[in-house]
Amino acid sequence: MIVTNALYAEIDRLKAENKKLIIKTSNSLANNLCPDHRDKQAGKPCLACEIDRLAARVGELEVERDELDHIAVTICKQKNELEAENRRLRSLVDGVTEVVEIFPCTSPAQMEWKYGWLRNAREALKEASHE
Repeated sequence: MIVTNALYAEIDRLKAENKKLIIKTSNSLANNLCPDHRDKQAGKPCLACEIDRLAARVGELEVERDELDHIAVTICKQKNELEAENRRLRSLVDGVTEVVEIFPCTSPAQMEWKYGWLRNAREALKEASHE
């Protein structure tokens, strides 16, 4: 969003600069044209060309802004999908943890497996909570 705000600011700045140039040239455009536009004052940039350049830059920035907005929407959508998947997996781990806790262990190997699995499940949930 910071990039998008910077693009909006740049677009606004260019539009304001464009308006200033249009005002400056409204009465004396013939004195400020480059060779492609038939005339030019010595050492001064062609205002008509500058207006064209600024208008093109505004268009480029608007396209870039739209692309960044699309990327931001896509990232938000992916984030929401991942959060939903995380909630679903946590629910599954919680359910399986309950089953493992009530599982009757009859041998030391089963007890070791049960406590190892519960320890790993707690660690996984702890890690998932620090996202």
